[in-house]
Amino acid sequence: MRTGAREAFLKRHSELLTAFWNRVKGHVVAWRSSYVWPPGSAPEVALQERAKLQQMIQSDLREQQGCLTKATFDSIMTWGFGSASIHSETDIREATRKAFCYLRESCIAEAARALVQLREVGISRASKVLALSDQDELGIYDSRSAHGLSDLRNAAGCRIIAIPPGRVVRGDVKTPNGFCVAFEEYAWVLQHFRDLAERSKVFGAERVRVADLEMAFFARSRTGAIALSIASAKPPAHLRSVAELDEESAFWTLGPGKKAKPFWVTFKDASVTVLTGTDGKTACDLDQEQIAACLKHFGHDWFLLSNSKTPGGRDPNGLGEYFFRNFGSPVFASHFAALWVHQRLLEQEPVSGAIRLRVVPEGQERLR
Repeated sequence: MRTGAREAFLKRHSELLTAFWNRVKGHVVAWRSSYVWPPGSAPEVALQERAKLQQMIQSDLREQQGCLTKATFDSIMTWGFGSASIHSETDIREATRKAFCYLRESCIAEAARALVQLREVGISRASKVLALSDQDELGIYDSRSAHGLSDLRNAAGCRIIAIPPGRVVRGDVKTPNGFCVAFEEYAWVLQHFRDLAERSKVFGAERVRVADLEMAFFARSRTGAIALSIASAKPPAHLRSVAELDEESAFWTLGPGKKAKPFWVTFKDASVTVLTGTDGKTACDLDQEQIAACLKHFGHDWFLLSNSKTPGGRDPNGLGEYFFRNFGSPVFASHFAALWVHQRLLEQEPVSGAIRLRVVPEGQERLR
């Protein structure tokens, strides 16, 4: 149990949370009523789909000794992102059994950590699995729902809830573990707002769930009720249907500030394709053998990204030079480096004027 940490967090931000709630409480019912997912569905259908998924999860947890089947897990992924997962029945059962064991002890961050160990599962995917299991107590944590709280800031102007990166909302830079902790804090905030909503009868006689507030803040972001002050460039037209469903396929290169550029990724069974450029049509496809060979080449020592287009400007032992020699161009080194950092295949060391990388010791195991 993390009761002490929860109480300390809420006490530290008590005045701020109360002031924010008093400012928005008159709007949350209208925001919640406009919630739809997937895009284009009717609000009542959106609620029914969530309820159906919750029933599937709870049924699995009762009948499968505390874990989820691949069928249920993939139903959540298809609902949320448009496609099933790449994971085996065994991997899903093992990861979800650990996650729900932690969740039963109210260890929300640890539960999320158990899921993001699965390849290509970020906090948005992990939070959907956990939140849909108990909509009374948890809400989905993604770029839109967190952005709906982006004006919840302290006196220094810093956001209380970090925003995961998405296609439309750029979000914050955090490690996977950092986003797991942020998910827990996000849950605490919504639970606190749920308690305030019940006391003030904002929803009338209707029982308030944490999910109702998550949906309200998600809709607040999507309907433009809050400015997209941190918006990224919009995805190209031919990628928008994908972007609408799979925000975790949107990434940013590792350059600081405005040097970071958006790009998109499509995952296939045996390869990964990066799409970049102003129209998103410049592509580089690497198969799993090429990726594994690249990581093996660099071993576990630190190396530079160094992806300059100018040969003399590249480190001869850097990732850019490797891409030039093996794949014809150094440019995509920055995109795959960012993707591999996101997937925890690489770790990044912040150094002045350069980007240094190192293969995570367990990284190559996650490729298998």
